Amino acid sequence: MLLGIILLGVGLIVDVVQSVSPNINRAKSILESKIHKLEKSANTIISNPILYKSNFNYDATKKFIEEQDASNKMLFYVYKDGVLKFWSSNSFIPENIDKLNENKIFFLKEANGFYDVIHQASKDDRINVYAFIPIYHQFNINNKFLNNGFVFNHPFLKELLFQVKK
Repeated sequence: MLLGIILLGVGLIVDVVQSVSPNINRAKSILESKIHKLEKSANTIISNPILYKSNFNYDATKKFIEEQDASNKMLFYVYKDGVLKFWSSNSFIPENIDKLNENKIFFLKEANGFYDVIHQASKDDRINVYAFIPIYHQFNINNKFLNNGFVFNHPFLKELLFQVKK
């Protein structure tokens, strides 16, 4: 009986501590699952042959990206012969994009945040397509339009940020 009461008390204490101080492993799991889902979607989009036509068409590319309903979750950049031909957002244009290794996933820190980068090149290596998945935004100014923090809308991640900022 006494052992049961002690175990119940320990369980309640652990539960209270976990709810007050969020579990980092849980946050990691949430972020990983969201990122992997977006990576899969990004790979499907940047693998589409419409992006690799030799007679690059801005309007066709824009229409294709918009149809995928991914433009609000990811940023897309298409380079042809080293020249930027398409960008899905004006939030930023990545610098030194040519220094990223080909066909690998990277984590990149830019002035306005952290991004998971997925890259694919055409067979002749003339056209390079990049998908940038925003992970965390960090702006010099924090207001109702520019919010620092994880991009993913999840109450647990917001709670974690609140606890970390204290």
